[in-house]
Amino acid sequence: MASELSLLVAKHVQREGVISTALAHLYLYRYTSLSPSERGIPGPSICVVVQGAKQTMLGDSSHLQPAGDYMITPIDLPVTGNVVKASISVPFLGLRYDLDINRIASFSLDSDLKSARRTPRIHGVSLSRMTPDLEDVFVRLLKLLDRPDDIAFLEPLVSQEILYRLVQSGHADMFEKIVSSDGHIHRMARLINWLKRNVDQPLSVKSIAHEANMSSSVLYESFHNATGMSPIQFHKQLRLQEARRMLISSDLDSASAAIKVGYKSPSQFSREYTRLFGRSPGRDIQHFRRFSMSSNSCSEEPGMQNGASI
Repeated sequence: MASELSLLVAKHVQREGVISTALAHLYLYRYTSLSPSERGIPGPSICVVVQGAKQTMLGDSSHLQPAGDYMITPIDLPVTGNVVKASISVPFLGLRYDLDINRIASFSLDSDLKSARRTPRIHGVSLSRMTPDLEDVFVRLLKLLDRPDDIAFLEPLVSQEILYRLVQSGHADMFEKIVSSDGHIHRMARLINWLKRNVDQPLSVKSIAHEANMSSSVLYESFHNATGMSPIQFHKQLRLQEARRMLISSDLDSASAAIKVGYKSPSQFSREYTRLFGRSPGRDIQHFRRFSMSSNSCSEEPGMQNGASI
């Protein structure tokens, strides 16, 4: 029997792919067949598998997420996702709710961030099962889509309750680290933002360590614990993601995109692009456009520059 949450998601996303909603932080997903791996770098968010199942990879770690599982991503992380359970009669359904860092900070100041249990993290993300209380909050969040006049007043209240329920589910320490200026996650988030601003620059471990004010060995361990990869691997993925965004959203050719993100060798760019995305730049863009046309998806969602993943 379908849950109330799955019925609401199905009601509001009747076409294939990812859609934005009247709620600025909410995106809905629907797939009727297994999907190829899609890479993205979502910001702080909670992603819920409502129906079906997906496989999520971060670095070398792989996690099967059945219906009822959710993942919290506290910082911009290179996540790969693909749908592994879906059909026309029972499509994959999911949602992503972006977490506002300012709301988390305000909530942290006004709340005693303590919970009875702690959910383990894997390379910076938290994976957990939906509780009835948390599911009820998301049901009320989606019901706001049918009452647009209520959104401006009620959505901030529901958002705060989501944070409260996540704390009660064992994620208090993650929120503390997100807003703590001297915390591990906060430091890695600042460094990732710097890497994004310097996506077209030739960076070395030494230059990144200097920016982070860490030794190379401490940097590697801290960064790998947070992201599942080294700073150089992360920077390479940022460059390739940005090149992919350019190729999708403009008429740039592969060689021009390669130059814009700092590659001096188009052939090296093509090799690394193919290794990351599984297709050459030309074939990948053709595949993306065919998929967009077949699913009647005008766009992924605002923020394609972050390479929204499933």
